[in-house]
Amino acid sequence: GDVNVFLGEGVKRTHPHCPDFPKLDILEVTHNNLGNVGPDTGTEGLYYHVKTEKGEEMYMDVHATSFKSDNAGMGMRGAFGSINVAGNTEALLHVSFRDFETKKPVVVDDFSLSFFDLDHDQSGLKALTIEGDWSMAVVAQETSLLVHRAAESKIAFHATEESEPGDPEDPNVLTLNQYNKAVTVRFQHADHFRIGLQVTGAQVNRIFEFTGGASILCAKSPTGKALPVGQVYVNEHQLKVGHGEVKHDRKWWWMLAMLSMLAALIFALIFIISSLHDTAAKVPGDSESPSYRPPRSWC
Repeated sequence: GDVNVFLGEGVKRTHPHCPDFPKLDILEVTHNNLGNVGPDTGTEGLYYHVKTEKGEEMYMDVHATSFKSDNAGMGMRGAFGSINVAGNTEALLHVSFRDFETKKPVVVDDFSLSFFDLDHDQSGLKALTIEGDWSMAVVAQETSLLVHRAAESKIAFHATEESEPGDPEDPNVLTLNQYNKAVTVRFQHADHFRIGLQVTGAQVNRIFEFTGGASILCAKSPTGKALPVGQVYVNEHQLKVGHGEVKHDRKWWWMLAMLSMLAALIFALIFIISSLHDTAAKVPGDSESPSYRPPRSWC
């Protein structure tokens, strides 16, 4: 059946399918020192070597602005990227991209990430927040996640119930339990975005896993059956940016501020000139008193 796409009152768009969300292959970890916890030394950060569906190779750089954990399980587990987060903390991460050869920052045209095992058990409750250049997010029809839109460009996914244990081994083959606690997020014309990974209700560490693909749209059950797709959430502005309808300029608000100041200055000048003109018109002549107004002639 059709999937509900949240675009606002009275707005409709065809729901997405697997080919609509391009992959981003996570090939390897090239530097592993997120939050300066190691195991590598030197520059802070977790750098992934990734490859887009168009064959473009680049670094996906993950830097911590707030992070507490150890380095156990950090980096990758098989096909999955993995980040270890301490209990009762939130890791605040900044993700950006660099060309693999030139090392210069790049904008990635279109790709998707899927996050798994967002659940609640004796090891604590997980929550995921995405803010920035995401355009669409998709959950399972019977998702166990509570979805919250804090702002147009910010969306959060909170685990709401305990689920059966069992991490996925293949992002394209998921049990219904694994599928219901996953989410897929599409990014378009992205140069950076922010991720929050939160663990509450327990002191133990928990690992967040992700891949560069659209598992909610593409994964099958272990028997090869299609899995039921649920709600689609849309960042309408970023979707327009991805389609070229809006110029992607992070300094647009500077221009708006400058135009507003210029308009205010023009209105102020008009007011001053008008006031001076009125004052000059009210100056009494030699034969007039200050309050005298000659009668209007009807001839």
